[in-house]
Amino acid sequence: VGLYGTPSFMNHSCKPNAVQTFCYGVPGELPSLFVTAFHDIPVDQEVCISYIDNSSPRKMRCERLEPDYFFACNCEVCANDEHDSLVVGIKCLKCDHDKPARIADSLAPSPNYYHCQSCGNTDFRETLNFLQEFESMSSLKELTQAYEKLKQSCCKESWYVQECGDRLVQALLDRLGQQQSDR
Repeated sequence: VGLYGTPSFMNHSCKPNAVQTFCYGVPGELPSLFVTAFHDIPVDQEVCISYIDNSSPRKMRCERLEPDYFFACNCEVCANDEHDSLVVGIKCLKCDHDKPARIADSLAPSPNYYHCQSCGNTDFRETLNFLQEFESMSSLKELTQAYEKLKQSCCKESWYVQECGDRLVQALLDRLGQQQSDR
């Protein structure tokens, strides 16, 4: 555990302007903490880092920030429904429109939360239920089936498709490692 005084005052943003990294120099000593800006930061702007995976959907970011860091984020990304529509990337299965369905109302938990711009469909319950189930999947079989289903129900740029692909690759690597150690 390392304590870093000044960096501990940096606040979170889901669209940070800096990133923190740790560099191990001398063996046995604490790592050095580096804060690197993504671009020039104006004098009157706060330096912000992300405390979490800021590429995930807003719902997941909120579920992590509130219990772990004791605040609800209201940054510009969390307030942007268009951004979250793209991150989630749900496709309309009724008209097979390639563009993601859009969020109808900001964080409004209702059956009509999403709507298709092409056909007006607002019934995405089946896909949303599946996305919720996916969050707890871990077996190779589950992930393989989920990946195929997610590629049909979400845009390829969707966080869910990317996350499932990452988990699937990790499950395959774990299985390969297990086979190697069994020899």
